[in-house]
Amino acid sequence: MAYALAGNVGRYWSASQHKVKTDVCPLRCSSSPTGHLSGDDNCIGFTLICASQFLTGKHALTYSKGMPATIKTADTDVFAAISHPARRQMLDALIEAERPVNAIAEQFEMSRPAVSQHLRVLLNAGLVTEQRHGRERRYRLAPDRLAPVRDWIAHYEQFWDKHLQRLQEHVMKGDEK
Repeated sequence: MAYALAGNVGRYWSASQHKVKTDVCPLRCSSSPTGHLSGDDNCIGFTLICASQFLTGKHALTYSKGMPATIKTADTDVFAAISHPARRQMLDALIEAERPVNAIAEQFEMSRPAVSQHLRVLLNAGLVTEQRHGRERRYRLAPDRLAPVRDWIAHYEQFWDKHLQRLQEHVMKGDEK
């Protein structure tokens, strides 16, 4: 049976049982199957996660001392959606034109259901749109949803432009001597 750490403290998941395994916190705080909500100030928290959520890239509710509980999923996060190389390649394939799922699946060495699952993550993040034509589903790129990525890259592009400009000025001053 395979177990993997699913968080920072005391939670393990079982790939075959889809259940959360509960261990006590290393700091010996009280823990419960529904969450680590003891009032102990020394508790460092843990993550509650199910194997199916772990495998699909969806992340469970995280409890951390001093921080509010938040839910962050790959379904709504553009950065998480493009974090997988196969999903980035799927976006590349959709740049030119909309394509049916079978045409997209032909480009990958994975099963059609796996391709459909990746496309579902992109769809839920708003990076692609889906249209049904009879029994066929056709996907089209929605580039406007990549704006947060473009803005993030632009921030670093300004940083590097500034540093490269200073380096060029430094080299020019060295050539003058």
